[in-house]
Amino acid sequence: MTCNYSARMELAEKKGKGLVLENLDFKPPTKKNIKSRKLRRILSNFNYSSLKKAIVRQMGRKETDTRQVWPGYTSKIGKLKYQKQYNLTIHKAAALVIARRGLGYKEKLTKQLLLVANCKGLVSSERGE
Repeated sequence: MTCNYSARMELAEKKGKGLVLENLDFKPPTKKNIKSRKLRRILSNFNYSSLKKAIVRQMGRKETDTRQVWPGYTSKIGKLKYQKQYNLTIHKAAALVIARRGLGYKEKLTKQLLLVANCKGLVSSERGE
């Protein structure tokens, strides 16, 4: 499935469901926060906030709910909890974590998964959220 936002918004409206977005807050690219010149150039050409505002505005016009969730550790949690279980790529597993957060579920790692994550160097904190 391609990443076509208008098709996703139409599907959400048709099904009467909402959209869940990552609450990404990017700072303008500078030499301090992004070292790679190529990456700074790419990021400066893409306006994240206007895309997010446009999606929220369009969904508001169609009276469809949009939620923004914290995107932290979604790839790591998705990899540890859902990738093998559902045979997903890391990106799809992260999207599953984001969708679950949009539904109000809390994603916590079990003690066994925390041990695996610490051994692989994926999680540095004790909590693992």
